[in-house]
Amino acid sequence: INYTGLDDRDCDFFICLCGDEAEKVHYVIPREALPKCTISLLPQAGPEESKYARFKEAWHLLRHGESRMSA
Repeated sequence: INYTGLDDRDCDFFICLCGDEAEKVHYVIPREALPKCTISLLPQAGPEESKYARFKEAWHLLRHGESRMSA
């Protein structure tokens, strides 16, 4: 994912759909958890292999008042 050029006011979260016909994984990633320009999402990777694994299906982050970075 490449999102260079976005302003901090453009969005609060990125919702990404990864997968194929057999399996789909959603990532709910807070803007402040993203690096400056690109990320790679690895749906099969666990928490020890990917720092974004904690955001898989993390829909609870969209609730008002939920701590975004503590997924």
